[in-house]
Amino acid sequence: MTNIEANSFANLTLLRQLIFIGDHISSVSFGAFNHLDNLSALMLDKTLLEVLPAGVFDKLVHLRQLYFTNNKLRKIDKGLLDNLIELEELYLYGNMLQTLPVGVFDSLVNLKKLHLGRNLLSVLPATIFDKLANLQILRMYQNRLTGIPSGCFDQLTKLTELIFHHLPNLSKLSLFENQLSLLPVSTFGKMDKLKELWLYDNHLTSLADDLFINVTHLTVLTLSYNKISSISRNAFRGLDKLHKLSLQQNHLSILSENLFSYLGQLRYLSLSFNQIQSLPRDIVKGLHNLTVLKLEMNLLQNDKFVAWLGLIFRNKVLQIIALIYCAPIVGTMKSQSYMFLVLSLQIHLFVSACPDGCHCYNLPNFVICNGKTLTEIPTSIPPHIQILQVIHTQMEVVRANAFLNLSSLVTLIIHQTQISHIDLGAFNNLDHLTRLSLEGNRLERLPAGLFDGLHSLQILVLQSNRLTSVEPDLFNQLVSLKDLQLHHNRLTTIADGTFDHLTQLVKLNLGKNKITNLPLKVFDKLGQLQQLWLYENQLGAIAARSLANLNSLVELGLNSNSIQHLAANVFSALPHLKTLTLSGNLLSTLPQGLLLDLPKLSQLTLYENHLSRLMPGTFGAMPELRELWLYQNQLVILEDNVFSNLSSLRVLILSHNQISSIQKGAFSGLDELTDLFLHTNNISKLGWDVFSNLGQLRNISLHNNRLQSLSPRVFNNLQNLRKIQLHNNSLQQVPSALFHLLPGLTEVSLHLNVWLCDCGILGLQDWLKNHPDKALAPNRVTCHNPPALQGRPILTLVDESLACDAQSAPPVNYTTGLIPLQLNTEGERRDHYILTAARSERTNAVNGEGTQNIAHQTLDPFNTGILIILLLLVCVIVIVTSRNWVKPHTERRDPIMLLRLSPINDAL
Repeated sequence: MTNIEANSFANLTLLRQLIFIGDHISSVSFGAFNHLDNLSALMLDKTLLEVLPAGVFDKLVHLRQLYFTNNKLRKIDKGLLDNLIELEELYLYGNMLQTLPVGVFDSLVNLKKLHLGRNLLSVLPATIFDKLANLQILRMYQNRLTGIPSGCFDQLTKLTELIFHHLPNLSKLSLFENQLSLLPVSTFGKMDKLKELWLYDNHLTSLADDLFINVTHLTVLTLSYNKISSISRNAFRGLDKLHKLSLQQNHLSILSENLFSYLGQLRYLSLSFNQIQSLPRDIVKGLHNLTVLKLEMNLLQNDKFVAWLGLIFRNKVLQIIALIYCAPIVGTMKSQSYMFLVLSLQIHLFVSACPDGCHCYNLPNFVICNGKTLTEIPTSIPPHIQILQVIHTQMEVVRANAFLNLSSLVTLIIHQTQISHIDLGAFNNLDHLTRLSLEGNRLERLPAGLFDGLHSLQILVLQSNRLTSVEPDLFNQLVSLKDLQLHHNRLTTIADGTFDHLTQLVKLNLGKNKITNLPLKVFDKLGQLQQLWLYENQLGAIAARSLANLNSLVELGLNSNSIQHLAANVFSALPHLKTLTLSGNLLSTLPQGLLLDLPKLSQLTLYENHLSRLMPGTFGAMPELRELWLYQNQLVILEDNVFSNLSSLRVLILSHNQISSIQKGAFSGLDELTDLFLHTNNISKLGWDVFSNLGQLRNISLHNNRLQSLSPRVFNNLQNLRKIQLHNNSLQQVPSALFHLLPGLTEVSLHLNVWLCDCGILGLQDWLKNHPDKALAPNRVTCHNPPALQGRPILTLVDESLACDAQSAPPVNYTTGLIPLQLNTEGERRDHYILTAARSERTNAVNGEGTQNIAHQTLDPFNTGILIILLLLVCVIVIVTSRNWVKPHTERRDPIMLLRLSPINDAL
């Protein structure tokens, strides 16, 4: 079976499980799974499927398990899984997925297991998992991810298992603020480029031996704000390059001897806010580079701690320059011990009265109040403090005058509480307050006048609440405000005049709300604004007038909205703009002049739109622009000079479009381009000179297209080329000398093509044998035809197994790459030459007497035209000669004259 036809299971309406393993299925018709209303499990494993039609699963509304594994799936359409609302397990490992469209999993609200391992994923949309609130297990090992977007896992509150293996390019992994309770030893595979691992604010309780043994290049590891009570003795084995380890805010009471002995390069160690009662004698043995040790807010007894400290200093175990040790309970110290501490190093010790549930420090004057026992702001906080932080409490209300006695406050932070209401007057008497952060609470409304009197306030953070609206005069007295963070709320609109009094504002973040439109004058008074973020809203359009007065704007984020159209002059008043993000919208065209007057633009994103055409003149001169991301649009053609003004561009990403035609001058002007991504399009042919201007090009990706042949000169001028990706096309053969003139080549991928294995393949075979270090997966470069050789690696072929054309072709001039074309007229031999790529000497020898078969040689259009004209000339000469033989001698005319009079000669 090669196809699953529509209604194939019409008579099996009671079927509960359907399994296909190792079949030759290459296509599935729409409606194939109709009538399977009771199906709960479907498996399609080890088939030849590359694509699934939209709607193919629509009738499987009761499906619980879907295995689409070890196939050749290249992409998933956004709506493919929309009707699988009861799905609990989705397995997509072992495919060829390179991207995931935004929203592809949004309907899978009951999903508990998601397996994406062993694909080609290089990037993840930041919101890809946002709707998977019930997900417990996520596996993403063996992909090509180079980073994880911030907040990617924020909504996965039930996640218990997350596996990362074989991600060789990943340099930073952020898994903080999730619900991870266990990290098995197999969690992290080999990742030699991983430098930073952030795991704070999870539910981890223990760390097993050799947990980090595969991430030996880590320099930063944060494990704070968990529930870790035990750490196995060899948990940190292999981390000999680690510089910073944070274990604060856990439940540690006992530390093993030599726990940190593997961390010879450690410079910073924080064990603050635990329950440690004593420190083993050798706990810091071998940490010769440690300069900062934080032990504040533990249960260490002062005399025992001083004795331990004296021991390690007398033995010169450490060279600490800063030890932070703050005791929560007033203890006694012998004079001699105290004097030793003062003379040995700088100690920050603050033992004055502090309210229950709070920790107080004097350098700086700083108080942290946390814990579930706190239900209101403590009244006995020392009045001279400058910084107050209230976090992770059960507090629901902030009362009026709550900070009346704290007039010295400069910074007030209230994070992650249950607060849903703040009384008017709560911030009275805070004349010196410069920073107020109310992030991560449950605020739905803020009363007008709440911030009155805060004339010194410069930073106001209201992000991650539940605000649905903002009173128009809420910010009227914040005349010094420079930074306002309103993102991640539920705002649907902003009233006119809301920001009119914020004339000093520099940063405004309105992202991740539900704003559908903007009043024309809402930003009119923000002449000093440099950063405006409106990403992830529901904006359908941006009026030119709304941005007209933002003359100082440097960064503008409009990505992930529903914008369908932009006026040509919408950005014309933004001469200082450096960053413009328009990705993830519904733009189908870019009007002429839209991007012409942005000379300082250095970052522009247009990916994940509906762009079908880029007209010449779309992009103005942007000498600072280094990267242009246009992937996942609907581009069909690249026209001449479309990028000609982007002379400083280094990276151009055009993958995942529908490009079928590239005009000769499409890349004109891109003299500095180093990376060109054209993969996953519909390209079937390339002009021989399409890349001729890209002299600095280092990497080019052409895989996942429909290329059938390549001109021998297509890479001729690319002397700096390092990597070429040609896999998964329809190539039958390539010119023998295609790669010979690229001295810097380090990697070529050629697998998954339809290679024709006859004598014409010998040049490629020679190159594969002579350059085993340059061919990616050379044993996967296999024959497709003839059938007898199908599946055979080209490297293993022997000459005798190849079918060769008996008719020999003229020899190749290996030096010049010219093939002599022998034309005989009136017994006279005339040699003409056609420029082509030279085949290897071995190819010549196989075909006999220094000749070669050129049946499969690909000529570019220019050379083909010359050949046709020359053949026509031969025909004319033959005809003329024949006529002259049969006519009387006196009537013969000079054949040369005849040629001069012929229309063919005129055409030359």
